Parts: sequence; structure tokens; C-alpha cells
Amino acid sequence: LTLYCSLPRSQLEYASVVWNGISQTNSVSIERVQKKFISIMKHRYLKEAVPGKNYEDALKLVKFLSLHRRREKADLLFLFKVTHGLIDSPYLLSQVSLRDPRVRTRLQSSFYISRAFNQLVPLLRLAECYNRHSEVLDIFDSCYGAFNQFIVNLFMLEQE
Repeated sequence: LTLYCSLPRSQLEYASVVWNGISQTNSVSIERVQKKFISIMKHRYLKEAVPGKNYEDALKLVKFLSLHRRREKADLLFLFKVTHGLIDSPYLLSQVSLRDPRVRTRLQSSFYISRAFNQLVPLLRLAECYNRHSEVLDIFDSCYGAFNQFIVNLFMLEQE
């Protein structure tokens, strides 16, 4: 597990905040690498523990998130760092558009995203990712470690 986490997985996730807006086909190709590793590990070491061929069950057993979820987590953590000034970049901070609703509505999104939303623009994609989870996440209320742990717990619960 340690060898996989340190070598291939770190290569697959390198700079994912920038390139994560890739097509679904490319995302599936990247996920296939982890599926292959989990399959090999399952057949060699976890024969009795994981019956059948379910990738999601094996992920839960070894306490891994899918690579897609790990990229989403990296996106949310990067947005947290930008909004809290942990990344010293006035330009990036100026590109984040906070929503200030004039009237209280059911819409809970914290970040404004233009109608011409493009998945390839990293900061818009990050804001959209946060807005999808804004009912349970609060980017402005916690420290980095607590926010990170909350995301992991949230995604692990969603995998179940």
C-alpha cells in the first residue's frame, strides 16, 4: 500500500488542481490504474475479506478514496488555502467571486459562478465543486486540518 501511495498514485495526482477538468474518458483511464492495483491486491492479499469483484467494497476495506474523489478533495483544499490566505497570491484571491445574496434564499452557494461556466477554468471548477457540497461544508468556519478531515469523512460516507 505504501509503495502504491508514494509512487504511482502521487504521479496520477500531481498538479491535479490544474488539470482536473479533463474529460470523463480520461478520468476513467486514470481511475483504471487504481482499479488494477486494487484488483491485484485483492487477489493476492485479501482473498477472504472481499468476496466478489466490487471495486467500491475493496476501496472501503483498504480505506482508500477513488482517484476522482481525491482530486475533488485536492480542489476543495486548494480553494480553502486560497480563501484563507495560506497561498500568497493576490491574483488567485481576486479571481474568487463570493456570492452575497441580498435576500435569504434556499440557494446556499457561497461562490458566484458565471453562466458561461467552463470546466477547464480551475478556479471556477473549484468554486462549483465547493457549491455542490456547501450544505455540509463550511469553508470559512474551520482550520485546515479540521476541514481536511471533514472532507475525508464526508467522501468516505458517500462511498458507503
